[in-house]
Formats: sequence, C-alpha cells, structure tokens
Amino acid sequence: MVMIAARPLRKDYLTALKNWGQVITYLMVLETGARFRGSRMAAIFAFCEPLLLVLLLVLMRGVFRGRFPEYGTSVWVFYSSGVFPYYMFLRVSARTRVQYEAARRLPRVSSTELVIASSASEAAIIVASALVWFVILWLCGQQEAVPTSLGICLAACFFLIMLGVGVGLINSVVYRRFTIWKYIYPRFSRFLMLMSGIYWVVDLMPPYLRSIVVWFPTAHAIEWFRLGLYGRYPIHTLDVGYLIGCSVGALFLGILVHYSTLRYVR
Repeated sequence: MVMIAARPLRKDYLTALKNWGQVITYLMVLETGARFRGSRMAAIFAFCEPLLLVLLLVLMRGVFRGRFPEYGTSVWVFYSSGVFPYYMFLRVSARTRVQYEAARRLPRVSSTELVIASSASEAAIIVASALVWFVILWLCGQQEAVPTSLGICLAACFFLIMLGVGVGLINSVVYRRFTIWKYIYPRFSRFLMLMSGIYWVVDLMPPYLRSIVVWFPTAHAIEWFRLGLYGRYPIHTLDVGYLIGCSVGALFLGILVHYSTLRYVR
C-alpha cells in the first residue's frame, strides 16, 4: 500500500516540475521578446557585444602593441576564453537586478521564477554567442578553440551564473537603499574585469598583483574555464573550492535578502 501511495505522489511531483518548467520557458520567451521588441539592433548588439570586445582587445594588445597571447598560440582564443566567461557573470548579474525590480509589475508571478527565467535567457544568449564564435575560430584553423574538457568549461560557467544571480539579487536590494550604488557598481565591474585575469595568466602576474587577484572568484572561474579549454594551463593559484564557496555563499545571501524584501509579486 505504501508503494501504491508513493507512485501517485511521485507522479504529482513530476507533473508539478513539468508545469514549473513550462512557466519558466514561457517567462524566458516573454522576457526576451519584451526586451528586444521593436529593436533588432539591440538583439544583434546583445549577441555580438562580447565579440566586439574580443576584436578590440586583439587590435589594441595584439596588433598595435605587437603583443603575443599570454598563453597558447592564438590571441583570439586566449582573449575569447576570458571575455565570454566574464560576460556570463556580468550580464546575468545585471539582468537579475533589472528583472527583480520589474517583477513588481507582473501579477501572479513569483519574483523567483522571473529571476530564474531572466538569468537563464541571458545565459543562453551568451552561450549561443560563444558557441558560434568558437566554431568560427575552429573553422578558421584555430585548433585551440576546441575544448579539451567541455565538462570543465560548463562547470565554470555554471558557477559564474550562480555567482551572477547572487550578486544581482544583492545589488537589487542595495540599489533601493543607496541610489548612489548605481554609479559605483558599474565602475567596480570595470575594475573587476581588470582583476579577473582576462588579459593575462594569473600565475604569471607579479607576486604583489597576484596576491590581490586571487581574492576575486571570477579570476578562478576564468582559470578553470581555460583549464577545460586548453587542457594544460598554469593553475597554481586556481582554487575551485573557493569559487564554489563564493558562488554558493553569494546565491544564499542573495536569496536571503530577496525573500526578506519581496516574496511574491501581485
């Protein structure tokens, strides 16, 4: 009798999970459509923004200054392996904050569901952009564009998304309490970009600078991503446990402040 009772209960859970997945999918489509409605250029720019930054870095550091890549044989692959993971964090954290504020205007929708949908749609855009770009690099003869371990690359992106959601939720609360934060954080994100190892190998930095960079979880995520991409990569400073701890901690703190200020949207 216990087994007979357990089967309908499991079926109910699966049905509820399926329905919830459909809600998230619908919100992803709705959010993406509303964001780019009437502006094709906005959609193109969202897809190509990381590519434009890679191009700019190659021109500035690879051509104008005669620089070679810090690691590997391709300056394109090296800078791409730093830009795309960082943009994963940056864009997810930004969209999480925006949708947290917009959640007040949607009736009968959990703000948590909207945050998840927005983060997933933003991450999907970056993943699609990265996939297209790395395939193009591979077709152009850049063999380093093929990951040695796709699982490691995906794991690094997963914890960057987790970190981005947590930071976005925290920022949304800070924004409402201190309006000046909207001017401070964008500038801090530029500093964070410099300190995340996008432009260089962390292990090859001067010791005084390396001792600062290792405190930033985004630097560990980019190192981990590059390890999965190259297979052999200097990872003396890589601390996966620190990255996971920061990501889980930021998400937990973000959810905590999220539910303490807004549970459901009416």
